[in-house]
Amino acid sequence: MSTTSIFHNTGRHLVASALALSLGLGLAGAAQARDDGADFRARVEKGIDRTMRLPNAPDERRRDVVTVAVTLDPAGKILATDIVQSAGWKDFDQEALRTARAIAYPAPGRTVTVAMVLGFNRTVTADMQKKAERKVLAWREEQRVMLANKTGARQPDS
Repeated sequence: MSTTSIFHNTGRHLVASALALSLGLGLAGAAQARDDGADFRARVEKGIDRTMRLPNAPDERRRDVVTVAVTLDPAGKILATDIVQSAGWKDFDQEALRTARAIAYPAPGRTVTVAMVLGFNRTVTADMQKKAERKVLAWREEQRVMLANKTGARQPDS
């Protein structure tokens, strides 16, 4: 399911599509998980609608998508924001991070990482959302392995 919002910014259109995927939210019951996941997503998308801006650019035809991993504590406080896939434009990446950090997130009940896909002058498709979910899952696993290796390197030999 894709939600698209259109903003007007100084005469230009900003197409901002977003997906907040609850990765392993672990809610009890499938119906409950669908309802809570949809509410979480809707609240995050409203936050994006209120927050995201199209950066001023020398070439207004630039279009791209940024994928951000947002790690939240059980209360919905942001623990980390990371670019998982860059747009290739510094101003788009910076705006994506600013937007991700400015939103008030609902409390997920446990620490989670969500994938946020932000489209600048580009509509985010369901296929792009699925790819972003896979990228964030792979990124999260890579981060876990790197932390384990780093921690293991500091352990005294037994």
